[in-house]
Amino acid sequence: MGDNPAAGSVPFGGGHLDGPLATKRNRVAAAGVLLAVLLFWFAALYGIGSPFYYGHYGYHGGSYATWARGTVRHHTLLPVNEPGFAPPRPGTYYIHHPILTHQLVTLTFAVFGEHEWSVRLAALIPSFASLLLVAAIAWRKIGPLAGAVAALVFAIVPVNVWYSVNIDQGFPSIACLLAFFWFYLRWLETARWSLAAAALAFGALAGGFEWSPYFAFPAIFVHVVWTAAHRRGRYLLFGLLYPLVAVVPLAGHVVVVWKSGMMSDLLGAYHNRAVAVGYRPFLRDMQAYGDTLFGRVLVVAMFVWLIATLARVVMRRGRPVDLVGLTFAFALIAYVHVFKSAVLTHAYRQLYGNVWAALAVADLAARCGRMATWLATRRNSRQRGAGAPWPRAGHIGSAVAIVVGAGILIVTAPIAWAGLKESRAHGGIPGWKTFNPDLRQTAFARQVNVATRPGDVLYIHPTFANPPPSRMDWAFYYDRDLRRGVPLRMLNALSPIERSRAVVIFVPANLSADERQAYAELTKQHAVLMVADLAMLDLRSTRVETRAFALAPIAPAANDGRNALVRWIQGPYPWPRLVPDPARQAAEEERVKATRTAARLAAARPAIPPARTRGPIAGIAPSKVVAPAPTGAIVDQKAKLKPNKLRRRRQGKQQTR
Repeated sequence: MGDNPAAGSVPFGGGHLDGPLATKRNRVAAAGVLLAVLLFWFAALYGIGSPFYYGHYGYHGGSYATWARGTVRHHTLLPVNEPGFAPPRPGTYYIHHPILTHQLVTLTFAVFGEHEWSVRLAALIPSFASLLLVAAIAWRKIGPLAGAVAALVFAIVPVNVWYSVNIDQGFPSIACLLAFFWFYLRWLETARWSLAAAALAFGALAGGFEWSPYFAFPAIFVHVVWTAAHRRGRYLLFGLLYPLVAVVPLAGHVVVVWKSGMMSDLLGAYHNRAVAVGYRPFLRDMQAYGDTLFGRVLVVAMFVWLIATLARVVMRRGRPVDLVGLTFAFALIAYVHVFKSAVLTHAYRQLYGNVWAALAVADLAARCGRMATWLATRRNSRQRGAGAPWPRAGHIGSAVAIVVGAGILIVTAPIAWAGLKESRAHGGIPGWKTFNPDLRQTAFARQVNVATRPGDVLYIHPTFANPPPSRMDWAFYYDRDLRRGVPLRMLNALSPIERSRAVVIFVPANLSADERQAYAELTKQHAVLMVADLAMLDLRSTRVETRAFALAPIAPAANDGRNALVRWIQGPYPWPRLVPDPARQAAEEERVKATRTAARLAAARPAIPPARTRGPIAGIAPSKVVAPAPTGAIVDQKAKLKPNKLRRRRQGKQQTR
């Protein structure tokens, strides 16, 4: 695989094609790549304009948006995991992963503004680049039609349909690794240092995005060492430089974590993701993921190609282009075995299977085509004699290859379509039977964002469950300095300046008795905004009012006034529409009024005098304790004690009897 750099550079279907036939083949291949591009963007645009809601999509969108804002506001490359404008406190960085990915969101925010679709566009940039690079590598090293098949598989492989729009570390690292291979394969052909430098740069950059490239490093390093040992010269020096691809980004991340004082946090995250999982349930869950994210036919094709390619490598018949698919296969298999718990929780960690699948199908189709060409040529030679040309053999080979590729695509397409609908409906979480996007939280968070301004402080009451960073989909909308776990009774301690910037969010129905009373007192001076059962108390305003809104039911698609394109872009969950809710407003006002009335009655009720003390006082026996006499009264002490003496005499007589 290291000694024949040009091996594998043959046309799709076998047999060299020249003249009009080659031109026709290239046009068909270009049309296939164009179709793949259209399919990719068709799937990517579904739901790209929807709000952030519960699930992987919302959590990642809010997280990366928060980190990008932190870069702009605090001039730091580190991901600041706390919304707002206040300088980040120690320990608020999210450095469980390499730290470059959120800079893509920083870029799209700078160009397009802070929108949900800007975050998703940042995810689609490396996803689309990966598609083009896969197609280019297959086109150049296997054949033009192979490039088209690879592009089509990459566009509709279900795992990409699920997660190409999800901002994450996976696709940026995939794009960088593919760029590395693009330059590395050309370096093997030409030995030009400019290509080697570009390959090393993209290889190191991949490690700045995600951990999977470090699992890819051993497979590539074996090939680099093999090539250096057999070719010497410049390739030997490249082999000495290649370890820097892993050492430099890894050392940089360790230094960043160490300087941030979060090494224990990083180690804890590692142990959490690498927790032991039983192998049998792990394989069962991975099979379910394989059916959902790839499809059983595609998985079989991937492993058939893997076994066949490994056999060719052992027999020293491998090609440099085989290294691409083998590397992604090795990285995925190694990753899922080291981080079993992480993969079962985060299905998008299986993204490295997309390149493996695309190149496997393209190569299998090409080999089937070459075998068909060989068989057709051999049969023709028997009929017409050895050496007799038969131009139709190339046509037969290409047709067989296209049929093989198209067959796998046709079987995979329904799984991809179902995955497209399920992924947007379930927030990127596979396998859930029911799902609640919790759009009331999203609508409420945006109303709070609209009602507040930068510099305001958002006090989160204990009744408000799972505030950011637990639910980072809300962090995109709140984007204010947060104070968590603050009871209402503590708000009176705020200074006038603090009150002028204070807003409280809570759930009125879950308030305790004393907190309900504090709430009733605060509403005498401040406004309340409610969305469903969630409330915002505005301490900045002295206007006394209560406004309540409800989420309007989602109208049927035929009656909502949106055209087909808008419905596709907004996906299954368009922005919820708020309508006034006078019933909830009246009920809340009555509840507050009842609380105030109860407080007034409690204050007006006469105090109950304390009960007479029965215990010992200053050494006097309990029976001798006498209630204090009114001022000026004359007390006959014997009269007070006489009943007690008579009682003791009677008790003594009863005992003698």
